[in-house]
Amino acid sequence: MSSITQSRGRPGHIAAKVITTWTPGSRGLVLLQSIFNNVQHWTSLSSAGRATRESHRTIYATLSAGQAFTETTARFSYSGHWVEGPTVDIMGGSSRLTQTIGSFVDIAWTGDACHLLTQFGASVTVEVRNSTTNALVQTVNTGTYSTSFPGVIKLSGYGAGAHSVRITLTAGIGFVVDALPNPNPNPPKIIHVKEGPVLV
Repeated sequence: MSSITQSRGRPGHIAAKVITTWTPGSRGLVLLQSIFNNVQHWTSLSSAGRATRESHRTIYATLSAGQAFTETTARFSYSGHWVEGPTVDIMGGSSRLTQTIGSFVDIAWTGDACHLLTQFGASVTVEVRNSTTNALVQTVNTGTYSTSFPGVIKLSGYGAGAHSVRITLTAGIGFVVDALPNPNPNPPKIIHVKEGPVLV
């Protein structure tokens, strides 16, 4: 048994601690304790409320992944202008960054779904297109939040087999590519413990 401890801080701090210390596919049972103590944030439309929800999505995507591929693996193919990105609060300690509109990355995976780990904070818009047909799949905006934190873009509904999408920066000051946590077909059981009274 092992534990990950984050003393105080925002949900984004907890998400960062999880992605930088967790080993995907390493546990069958996960206990989350005292990571969600402000129920008002869950339904709030404020920046803090949205950041709370997105941080929890990142936490669950990471904990339930069977394996994760960092941005330097063959799963990623870059085109345009990319440089070394942030190294703090990043899975594996490195990332890629583009600030050039039109730059894109092709991402390949096997299975119905995967998550692209990136950074939320600044207002950045990307288009996700099928790499083969160029059909638009979804448009994602990663901001605007008061602080930056690890976030995930979910790619799902593709069915079995091998898939590839092209993600292109279309607006904003920079897009970060961190890692690809692949969902585990047999994910661990995640138990969420909320201490104190439950407000409904």
